[in-house]
Amino acid sequence: MHGSTRPADQTTGVPAATVAAKRHEGALAVGWIVFQLSAIAMVGWTCVLAYLALTTANPVVVSPEQIARADSVVAARIDRKGKNLVTVERVFKGGLTAGDAIRVVNLPPAPTVPQTDVWLLPLSRFRQDYQVTVLNDQGEVAPVVLVYPADAQAIDQVKKLVPAGSRP
Repeated sequence: MHGSTRPADQTTGVPAATVAAKRHEGALAVGWIVFQLSAIAMVGWTCVLAYLALTTANPVVVSPEQIARADSVVAARIDRKGKNLVTVERVFKGGLTAGDAIRVVNLPPAPTVPQTDVWLLPLSRFRQDYQVTVLNDQGEVAPVVLVYPADAQAIDQVKKLVPAGSRP
């Protein structure tokens, strides 16, 4: 047998090649729909992951040990013009009062801590001044000076870490 002399479909009389081609087209259409749905699901999942990364990445975690070791914990505005002077805006622990201007000898450099923001500072007495409380047992040559942005999340953590009896 030469050429396309395949038998016709018994029920419709349509050549078998035509029936096979229509089945193939149908399978391609279903495959294309599945591909599109998969692509939409992938894009949607990527968007969800990107949203989660942007909204939950690098949350502020206040060190409980640093707060416990600190003599005072304050929210303060840093004045870089005055040689590491800070103005206390709110007191969570210790004997300082709002409005006090104090010198903090080991504040991080200016690019690390912008002067326009209010920061949570766990402070320890250092002679007549203060220093940010550091944890010397961090296994580092020079201990890291940790300060925290005074946002609602960090303030809530500090409130939970400071015993009620030591709050002003």
